[in-house]
Amino acid sequence: TLMIALTKTQNEIEDLCLAIKDVKVKEVDDLINQGVNVNVIDQDGMTPLHYAAKKHNEDIANALIKAGGDINIKDQDGRTSLHWAAIERNKGVANALIKAGADINAEDEYGRIPLHWAADVGSIEVTQILLEAKVNVNAQDKNGKAPLHLAA
Repeated sequence: TLMIALTKTQNEIEDLCLAIKDVKVKEVDDLINQGVNVNVIDQDGMTPLHYAAKKHNEDIANALIKAGGDINIKDQDGRTSLHWAAIERNKGVANALIKAGADINAEDEYGRIPLHWAADVGSIEVTQILLEAKVNVNAQDKNGKAPLHLAA
């Protein structure tokens, strides 16, 4: 029945998100191989790829990307996985997302692009990756601040 299918899907989603949060690469691979939806969105608007970006796991991020993970889905605050990689100073996942074609100039609800966040948290490595990808260094957030203002 539909209810059983929905419950099964919800359990798979919860299992996938827990495996990512606990950095269990094999378990994530197994769930992907079982066909779990890698683009599912939780109550916070977060996808498994958002969690991988927050958890500093490049292997999991690459597995999700390879399985069709949408690299530009935004959470409830308008943040993409690349925003989260910048916020968490996650060089490996930021690099993987950019190589996969992530929108480096995506704005969150505050008008901030990932470079704003990388500068704000002092992530030199993620800033460097974004600069090499030709991010808009003059982008202004809703307060009229460019990333350089946040780095100071």
